[in-house]
Amino acid sequence: MVERLVAIDGEPALGISLSLALDIEPGVNQMSQRNIVFQTHVPLSTPEEALNAAVDKLMRIAERQSAKIEIIRLKRMIDDAEKSFVRSRDDMQDLLQRSQQGWDSASRRGEWSEERMPPVEKQAIANHRTSMLKYSDYVKMQRKRVEELEQVVNAVHSSPDSHPSHADS
Repeated sequence: MVERLVAIDGEPALGISLSLALDIEPGVNQMSQRNIVFQTHVPLSTPEEALNAAVDKLMRIAERQSAKIEIIRLKRMIDDAEKSFVRSRDDMQDLLQRSQQGWDSASRRGEWSEERMPPVEKQAIANHRTSMLKYSDYVKMQRKRVEELEQVVNAVHSSPDSHPSHADS
């Protein structure tokens, strides 16, 4: 195979390629995932610092595109978790209502309260509350991640120091 020599202003050029998977989801067939590829050329005599700057620029562009895809995925997951929270809350309310109705229809003495519920029902209520807390915490965590990614997407001029993924470097 004969490769074509690329030149910039008559000088031999160095090719740079960057490939990034956009749809990284567990359990998703890698063949159906989207990828983005960037290719550019720089003069062979380009100093290492300028090469690194070019690669960093491509990485920021690629990370922005990846962030856009990740935001869509996270918003879908947040929506699912919010629906699960509502379902768990509604199930818990139904259980409390049925328990109180059972108490009243059995003409038991005293006022109905959660403390007077049978242990199995108390445990079911505790499980719903635990689930609701987990869903709520999960939604908060994912919303924070969406905010971080939106900063990446909305960054007009980003330097390596201002980019969230490079903050700890």
